[in-house]
Amino acid sequence: MKKEADSGKKPVTQPWRPASLLEVRNLDKNFRYRWVRSESVEKKLLEGWEFVNSGKSGPEAPMVTLMDGTKVTSIIKKRNLILMRMPEDLAKAREEYHKNLVKSATAAPIEEFKKAASLGGHYGEVIIGRR
Repeated sequence: MKKEADSGKKPVTQPWRPASLLEVRNLDKNFRYRWVRSESVEKKLLEGWEFVNSGKSGPEAPMVTLMDGTKVTSIIKKRNLILMRMPEDLAKAREEYHKNLVKSATAAPIEEFKKAASLGGHYGEVIIGRR
């Protein structure tokens, strides 16, 4: 312990962990967030997702134009991924829709299996052995 103080090194307060390139901090709890591939953005916008803006102002804000005159946006991008968000109530409705979709798709096969089992028959053929 005394050697650490003498060498000027600070004691480690957190364990080391690898960097996460897609980590985003200070998220609004009223939204769900997702990284979306740039080629899927149009579909996600139609589904209710919206862009997350950097919200920077002052000297950190993106430039208005580049040398070639194209606009620079404040959308958060990492390589070909764009950060998008959806309001929590809409996300819950979307989740419920997909649960019902899966439930209705699996209901008929389950009922068919139960019916076959209750008639004393078998469902398919099971062969155990080697070829």
